[in-house]
Amino acid sequence: MTRHPFTVEAMVIMPDHLHCIWTLPDGDHDFSTRWRLVKAGFSRAHQRSPVEQIPPSLLRKREKGIWQQKFWEHCIRDDADFNAHCDYIHYNPVKHGLAQSPGEWQHSTFGLFVQVGLYPRDWGHDIPPQVMAMELEQPVGGFHSVLPALRFPPTSAPARSYP
Repeated sequence: MTRHPFTVEAMVIMPDHLHCIWTLPDGDHDFSTRWRLVKAGFSRAHQRSPVEQIPPSLLRKREKGIWQQKFWEHCIRDDADFNAHCDYIHYNPVKHGLAQSPGEWQHSTFGLFVQVGLYPRDWGHDIPPQVMAMELEQPVGGFHSVLPALRFPPTSAPARSYP
């Protein structure tokens, strides 16, 4: 990924989808190549069990069927938008009934945000108001879409602040 660098600002990995916010270098808007490289690297490393069969239609396209082909992107507009998307990302395991609070879900950047003081440890026991109005998942063929939210211009630190 040295030719296509990016910074993961926030992320959650769910059983059937993921959400993340990436910062790309100034003037670089090519998130599609990055997703292709991430998907390809993961797919190469993923070992299917001997029982699993890859359908011929996927083999012809050199796909394994792990990833859906489409994703939805959103360019972060400002600090408030960034904060709202971080909240949505970190609250997602609670929304889907996989945890009682974001801190219980280990597959996200929530713990890192707590470590640097961007969230209180007990954040997210109740649905945050800004998350209630957001719906960033589109079911497609039994799976949810991926939403990479891109932050332009890059910044050195997340915008969230608590008193």
